[in-house]
Amino acid sequence: MKNFILFLFLFFLTNSCFPAIEKPDDYFYAINKKVSAVVDEPEEVKKIYTRELQKYKKYRTKKYLISSKYVELSLRKKDKHILVYELLKLNDDKYDYVSIACNYNLALQFEFSSPELALQFLNKAIQLDERSGEKYFLPHLYHQKGRWYYNKKNYKKALFYFNECLKNLNRKETLYVASMHNNFGLCFDKMNNTKLAIEKTRKAINILENKPSKTKEERLFLYFIKGNLGGYFFKLKDYSSAEKLLSQELNFYITENYSSEMINPSKQLFELYTITNDKEHLKKLIDFLKEGESRLKTTDRIEINKIFQKYYAGINNLENLKIYSARLSQLNDENTSKTTQELSETSDRLNNFIIKNINQQYAYQKRKNILLTSVIFLAIITFAFFILNIKTRNKRKHDSLERQKMILENNKKMLEKDIKLQNEKIKSLYHSLNLKIETEKAFLNSLKNIKKQNNFQTEEVLKDLLLKVNNLIQVDKRNYDLISECTLQNEYFVNRLSEKVPNLTNLELKLCMYFRLNLSSKKISSFENTTPNTIRVYKTKIKTKIGLDRETSLDTYLKTI
Repeated sequence: MKNFILFLFLFFLTNSCFPAIEKPDDYFYAINKKVSAVVDEPEEVKKIYTRELQKYKKYRTKKYLISSKYVELSLRKKDKHILVYELLKLNDDKYDYVSIACNYNLALQFEFSSPELALQFLNKAIQLDERSGEKYFLPHLYHQKGRWYYNKKNYKKALFYFNECLKNLNRKETLYVASMHNNFGLCFDKMNNTKLAIEKTRKAINILENKPSKTKEERLFLYFIKGNLGGYFFKLKDYSSAEKLLSQELNFYITENYSSEMINPSKQLFELYTITNDKEHLKKLIDFLKEGESRLKTTDRIEINKIFQKYYAGINNLENLKIYSARLSQLNDENTSKTTQELSETSDRLNNFIIKNINQQYAYQKRKNILLTSVIFLAIITFAFFILNIKTRNKRKHDSLERQKMILENNKKMLEKDIKLQNEKIKSLYHSLNLKIETEKAFLNSLKNIKKQNNFQTEEVLKDLLLKVNNLIQVDKRNYDLISECTLQNEYFVNRLSEKVPNLTNLELKLCMYFRLNLSSKKISSFENTTPNTIRVYKTKIKTKIGLDRETSLDTYLKTI
């Protein structure tokens, strides 16, 4: 039942109705609508993804980057939550639709593995949707929150949120309206008010049955809730009504080839026929399950074989009981890890031993206790062995990590020293360049003075000019090696930075070389023949492209590259 309800929620997510007013978020609604129409066709979804990505590459607009990643969610099979986190950060609450959808998605992913975390995401989505006033997912968010309280066995609060969902639903959404009435029935059943549960579930059935043309999902859900109604009659011991409804549910799943949905009605019918001692129908059910078992997945086959085991134990058919007990054990082995393989085989042998002596009641009970103790003892020994093995492996890993850490720290120190030395060389180069510029200016001024003066000491002026030229030559010689070395370093730095941040321009990459040296905006502006304010604007723009916040220093970040 949990899997089926989860299916409905995912169906809600991709088929919600939204306002038709044109708003910034409508673009993402349109994208969601396109993806929903082809959600079962990966190649078509991939085309939509490629189209959005090409728009981003062409226009470099954040909107299209967000839309491409939103579509990618439908293609991702593993680690989907990582992509959702990335999308949330990229969106940064700019588009309500995306923020709500991402938080809703995370709430669904963590519903069973981390319920408290799921509730945080769910509350955030509800807050955003209520604030937006658009009701993008609001009815289904209330549905999900009611379901959260249902799983926590707080049925009164669950009823409250299911009712909130119903109030916000479009009454033409027949499937969802019927689903809420069915949820009311589930809550009342848990509150031991079976009669009211029947009343609400019948209302859900009537809503769907009165719809002239039903979708595939509506027909599936109709027979699912008929099975729920049959379960309520079963509790009231109205076996005739229960058998009729459960049989209708099972026959529908058989006809429409919903193999995985057959398990629950089959189990309930088995219990019903066992209680009523209806041997004929019981045998027909067993024969049918045998015929369809091979089409089921392993977990469902385990449930089917549990039914077989109960059946043959009930009629004292020891031969078949042994066969299906062994098959059940084999299926369980497929779902267990290698570490429990020996324990599973031991349990198999013990089960076989018990089956052979089932007619000796006293001996069976005595040996069962002994063998159960043995199994527990073996389990403890096996568990202790694996714990010891894990500790040994962890110690080896720890020692290896420590050694790697020491190597990395030594390498880090060497790199820091090398970086410091190279930075000093580069600073020396820029200081020398400044000195050369000043010397050149003085040289030009001397030439201008010579031109202005009529009487001058030729020999002294020539000596002064010769001295300045000699200084320029010496500066060039000292800088030649540094320039060659720095050029290689700068090329390496620019290549690394371009790989990490591909959208930086050539001018921005050049400025990053200056920022990396902790040069002031005034100093850089003198090199680039611009104003310090322009340099500061470029610095802010570069930080935005890299994705750094205000508190993070750009110079410090660039030194890590």
